[in-house]
Amino acid sequence: MNSQTQYSILIIDDNPANLKLLHELLSCNGYRVRAANTPKLGISSAKKTPPDLILLDIAMPEMDGYDVCQIFKKDPQTEPIPVIFISASDGAFNKVKAFDVGGVDYISKPFDATEVLARIESHLQLSVLQKQTQESLITSQNMLEAIMDNSPAIIYIKSIDGQFLQINKEFERVTGFKARDIIGKTGDSIFSPNSAKQFTKNDNEVISESQYGTFEETLELDSGNLTFLSLKFLLKDANGNDFAICGISTDISKRKQAEAELQHLATYDTLTDLPNRALFMSILAQHLALLNSTDSKHAILIIDLDNFKNINDSLGHETGDILLEEVARRLQKCVREGDTVSRMGGDEFIILLQNIQSPTEAADVSEKIIRELAPEFSINERLAFITPSIGIVITPDNGQDEHTLLRNVDTAMNQAKKHGRNTYQFFTDKMNKNVLVRMEIEKELRIALHKGEINPYYQPKIDTKTGKVCGFEALSRWHHPTMGQVSPAIFIPIAEESNLIIALDRHILKTSIEKFGPLIKNGSFTGTISVNLTAQHFFRHQLLEFIDGLLCEYDFPAHHLDLEITEGTVIEDVDTAIKLMEELHERGIQLSIDDFGTGYSSLSYLKRFPVKSLKIDISFIRDLTKSESDKNLVASIINLAQGLKLECVAEGVETIEQADILYSLNCDTLQGFLFSQAIDFNTISETKVLEEKFTTHLDSTDQDNK
Repeated sequence: MNSQTQYSILIIDDNPANLKLLHELLSCNGYRVRAANTPKLGISSAKKTPPDLILLDIAMPEMDGYDVCQIFKKDPQTEPIPVIFISASDGAFNKVKAFDVGGVDYISKPFDATEVLARIESHLQLSVLQKQTQESLITSQNMLEAIMDNSPAIIYIKSIDGQFLQINKEFERVTGFKARDIIGKTGDSIFSPNSAKQFTKNDNEVISESQYGTFEETLELDSGNLTFLSLKFLLKDANGNDFAICGISTDISKRKQAEAELQHLATYDTLTDLPNRALFMSILAQHLALLNSTDSKHAILIIDLDNFKNINDSLGHETGDILLEEVARRLQKCVREGDTVSRMGGDEFIILLQNIQSPTEAADVSEKIIRELAPEFSINERLAFITPSIGIVITPDNGQDEHTLLRNVDTAMNQAKKHGRNTYQFFTDKMNKNVLVRMEIEKELRIALHKGEINPYYQPKIDTKTGKVCGFEALSRWHHPTMGQVSPAIFIPIAEESNLIIALDRHILKTSIEKFGPLIKNGSFTGTISVNLTAQHFFRHQLLEFIDGLLCEYDFPAHHLDLEITEGTVIEDVDTAIKLMEELHERGIQLSIDDFGTGYSSLSYLKRFPVKSLKIDISFIRDLTKSESDKNLVASIINLAQGLKLECVAEGVETIEQADILYSLNCDTLQGFLFSQAIDFNTISETKVLEEKFTTHLDSTDQDNK
C-alpha cells in the first residue's frame, strides 16, 4: 500500500470543476478524498471526521475561506489540521491574511499537478513531523530520529546560523553525504559554491520573513546535479523563540530531466539538433515584437537544397540524412553568433540574421552559403554534391508578421529556382502581385474542376504517308465565365504545384475515353487518342487501377489509347517508370515519350522503354526552316526513332515549309496549327477538309520530286 493511502484530504470548494479535478488527481495518487461544495458542509465534515489535510477555496458564496479557516483554528478538534488555500491567482490572493488566519500554504489556479502533489505531500509530512516532534521532545531524541528516518522525504534540521544539526537516512541515500561528515558544518564547507549560496539565500529568506518558504533548489554533485522541491520552516522553542530551521525536500530530478528532454524534443530538430520550425517561429515572433520600438532590421533567408530528392533516391535515405547533418554544420559556419539557423523540415533550412545594417549583409551571407556548400560531401566513401536556392526577405520592409514573411521568403526562394538554382533572390512587390494572381487562379481552378469548366479539346495528328488523320491529342482548355479563355501555360503549372493535376489528368482521360469509345465501336474512328500523364499522376500507385476501371467501364479497346509521358518524368525514377510502362504495355496501351530531346535520357534507357513513338519537342520545330543545327538535330532524332523501330511525331508544325522538311526527313506524324488548332469533340468531323488539303499538297510534293 502506498504511503498516501494513510492520508485523508477534505476539499472545500463551490466550483464543481475544481472539485472534480482535484478529487481525481488526489484519488489517482492514493489519497482518500472527501469533497464539500459549501462551507457549511465542509465544517460539518471536518468536525465529524477530521481529515489529515484541508484544501480550502477562498471565494465562496456563504462565507469566504478566511472565515472558514478561523472556525477550524478555534476548534481544538480541527486546529492541528493543515489548511492549504486555493487561490484564483497570486495577485488576487491576500497571503498575509491567509497566514494570519492559520493557513499553511496555497495553490494557485490553474493547477500544476506536480506542484499540488508536492505541496500536499510536504505538508502532510510536515504535519506528521510536527505532531511527532512534539511527542519526541517529551519522550526522547530517539523518537525524532525514528520519525525522520522513516519518512520518504529528505529531512534536515539546521541551526539559525546554518550548521547542520540532524539529517535523516533519505538525505544520506539521495545526496551521498553521511551524517558524520555533515553534522556541525555549514553548507559553505560541504557543498559547491553555487549550491551553498543558493541554500543560504533561501534559508535567510525564511528566517527574515519568519514564515515557511517553498523553493526549487539544485545540489551540484560530482555525479551530476539533483533538483529538489524544498519546504523550509522555522522551529520554535517552548518560549516561541526561533532556534532552528527545518527542511523537507522531494527529489524532482528525474521529472526535471524528463521535462528538459521533452522540451528539447519539442523545439529542436532530432536529426540536426538545430531549432525546429516551432522554436524558430517563437524566436522570430519575439524579434518582430520589438520592431516598433527599435529601428533595427532583420533578414530571413530560406534555403532549399536543389535536387535533394535525387540524392535520397539514388544514394538512400541514410546518406540523405548524413548530408543534411553536414549541411547544417556548414550553414552554422556562415552566420554570426546570435543569428539563428533552423531546419524547417525535409531539405529546407531557414536563417534569421539579426540587426543588419543593409540588405547587402544578407546577400553576403547568401554568397557565403553558396560557396560553403559548393565542395563535395564525402559520405560513406561516396561523393555527393548539393546546391542551394535561397530566398531573402528584410523586416520590416517585406512584412511585419511571421506568416507574411514566410510566405514572401518562400516566393523569393521559388524565384531563385526559376533563375537556374544555386543562387539567391530578394523578395519584391512584383513577386507578391504574381503570388496573389496565382492564388486567385488556383482558387478559380478548384471551382472550375468542380463545375466541369475545363474540358478536353482535340488536336488532330496527320499521317505523312496517307495525309489522313491517324489520331487526336487531348489538350485541356479552360473557358472561365469572367476571365475568358485561360491559357494552359498559366493553369497547368499551377495545377501541378497545387496537387490539382491528378484530378485534371483523370478528368481529361475519362472524358476522352467516354467520347471516343462509341466512334471506335461503330468503326468511324480507327486511330488513337493521346492523353498526357504528368509525373504526379504517372507515379501514383492507383494509376493502373484507375485506367483498368475506365477501360472496363466504357469497353474501350486498350490499343486505341496512347499515353504521353515526358522524358523528364521517366528519368525521375527510371526503374519504377519502366515497370509501370511494361504493365501498361502488357494491357495493349500505347506509350509515347513526349518533349523528346529536352531531357537527359540515355540510349541505354531508351532501348528499355516499351514505347511506340517519340514526340520531337516543339522547340526544335520552331526554327526548323532557319537553323541548320535544329534541322540536323531533328533529322538525328527521326533516324534514331527509325533505328529503334519507333514512330516519330513532330508537334508544333505551323508552316507548310516546316511540314515539307519533316516530310522529306520521313517523319511519320505531324501535328500543329498548320492543320488545326485543338477543336471541340463535336467538330472533329471537320478534319476531313484538312485531310483533303494536306493530301493534295503531298501529291504535288511527290510530283515535284519525280
